Amino acid sequence: MLRIAGALSLLLAGPASAERVSLEGVCTFICPTGWKVDGFQPNAGTTMVTCRSRQAEGADAPTLFVGQTVKWGNPNYVPLDKHIKGTGDRFLKKEEFLGRQAVFTIRPNRAIVYVPAHGGYFQLGYRAPAQTFSLNAKTFLELMKSFRILGPCDGKTSCRNRRIAIPAKAGRWSVAVRRSASEIPLVNAYRSAAHGASRAEAQASVYREGKKCRLVVSVYPESLRKRKAHIEIHYVIEKDSLSGAEVMLIELGAETPHSRMDSVALRDLAVPYSEVVPHEASLSVQALNPCASELAGNSGTLKAFFGHSDVGKVTVDYDVIGVKPM
Repeated sequence: MLRIAGALSLLLAGPASAERVSLEGVCTFICPTGWKVDGFQPNAGTTMVTCRSRQAEGADAPTLFVGQTVKWGNPNYVPLDKHIKGTGDRFLKKEEFLGRQAVFTIRPNRAIVYVPAHGGYFQLGYRAPAQTFSLNAKTFLELMKSFRILGPCDGKTSCRNRRIAIPAKAGRWSVAVRRSASEIPLVNAYRSAAHGASRAEAQASVYREGKKCRLVVSVYPESLRKRKAHIEIHYVIEKDSLSGAEVMLIELGAETPHSRMDSVALRDLAVPYSEVVPHEASLSVQALNPCASELAGNSGTLKAFFGHSDVGKVTVDYDVIGVKPM
């Protein structure tokens, strides 16, 4: 979990009518101009940003707040229904909000909308003394109108323990997921009947493709260096879900400007290469994180058979820390 100082970025939209606030790579919303913006992390897995009116102090200050609670890596995580019961707030209704089934609650001095997202939930709230609650209630409506949940490829450096949901089958690949961090491989390795076992280097880059993004994990085995070949695993991610996976053997037809380039970069620079698609493959993923960050971890094991290449059957274990945004 990143420290709040590194995760919170306050971006001023100018002196017009409101202040644009961004929890980097996670969400964005508008706060009234002149209100004081504060961010804090009450415990592991929960981050809160408040916008407080300067017209009053302490508990009497009308306050807007946006919080995010995530499940992964959070020992204090409480499911949404249980959390709401523990607050004492009165259930008002369930209603679709930003394409998600949100829960609306209220009490005399507070209103909160809970929005499921990113392996947990957001809180959009407003509180003020009961006798003055209605005076600034319209600011809460403006907050709701301006609130946007950012996808995994939005933001520049965010990596907040996000996990991408992976269906039982993604595209044509058999995909299995193991959640335990202890199962992440400690070294990158490559094994094949034709080329034996060798160490390998791995790198990852993320590319935007309209509303989707493509996470490319490239594995460069030492035993394939002379033939200018490497293996790539592509993850196509839409919102918070994996919508497709591809695997290919990349064989270069010319020298490259840099020693480590994936097929997307090669195509952009018009460097000739060929793709060999495996006859069959299975992919076991321990961690998948497309955030553009030095802390983003991705790991897994690929078992594939490239029937039209002397590479033949291969097993690749990869562990990539860091994602290069493109």
